[in-house]
Parts: sequence; C-alpha cells; structure tokens
Amino acid sequence: MGQVAYSKSYLPVDDQVRLLQARGMVISNSDKAEICLRRIGYYRLSGYWYPFRHREILTDPQGKQSDRIFENFRTGTQFAQVVDLYVFDKRLRLLFLDAIERIEVALRVDIALLLGLRGAFSSNALSHFNKYFSSIDPKTGDTPPAKFLRKLDDAYERSREEFAEHFRKPYD
Repeated sequence: MGQVAYSKSYLPVDDQVRLLQARGMVISNSDKAEICLRRIGYYRLSGYWYPFRHREILTDPQGKQSDRIFENFRTGTQFAQVVDLYVFDKRLRLLFLDAIERIEVALRVDIALLLGLRGAFSSNALSHFNKYFSSIDPKTGDTPPAKFLRKLDDAYERSREEFAEHFRKPYD
C-alpha cells in the first residue's frame, strides 16, 4: 500500500473550533474551547473525542464485520465532555505515577538495606547476581552485570550531580 502525501494545511485555533462545530460537536463557549485547544492542543484532545465520532458497523458478504469511523460526531457530543475525559485521564495518570513512585522508592530502599547487610560495595559483587543473569556472552566473555556495572561506573565518573561530587571528594 503506497503512502499518501501529507496535504493538511495549518488551521488557526478559531478555525479548529469552527471545524469541530461543523462536524457536530457542541461547543457552548468558544472562548473556553480556544483556551483549551491552545493549552492542550487539537491533536492531543483528538484521542479523547475519538470515541464520540460517528461509526458504522459494516458487514461484508462473508459476514465479517468492520467499523467505519467518520469525521463527524455523534449527536449531543460536547466539547466539555471531551475536556472532562482528558482531565480525568490526567488525574488518574498522576495517581498511578504517585503510587508507582512510592513503590519504586520503597523497593530501592529495601534493595539498598539488603545489599548494605552484605557490605558497602556488595552491589558490585558479581557473585550476588542470579547465575542465569550472569551467563557469559561467548562473543565478549562478559556477563550482563559486568557490562551494567561498567556503564554505571562510567556514568558516576561523568556525573556532575552534587551527591556524586560529594562522594568523590573524600573517597577513592
């Protein structure tokens, strides 16, 4: 299947609002809609209004069904609904990110405490890695942990972060 040349031209925000209205979206406050489109963007919001587009189920002679999705919106689709869906998704994503961050920090602390019991540099001891993870690459003679530790050491040496500078000053 050949590619089609991109032919869409720039559409100012006020024209974007008119286009959405022409496709059947109810926009009760054009000024607010323009603000949302300027802050969030037409393309980003388009993913949230996609489920509101008119669709038709087609059945071929063999009985196989497919969707045909049109540019116009189902009757009663409101711009405010689309923005509400976007805001809900954003808040949900932030809640998940907060939960994931808490789990990540707790896991890092648990790993640090466990490794700390074994010694200050136990994270560099290849013997602490799972034997299946530590298999030797026949081409290089290296193990994945050895490659990882080299990359980590290189990153530490290049780091200009305050914590790295602070650690390097008194220690070799």
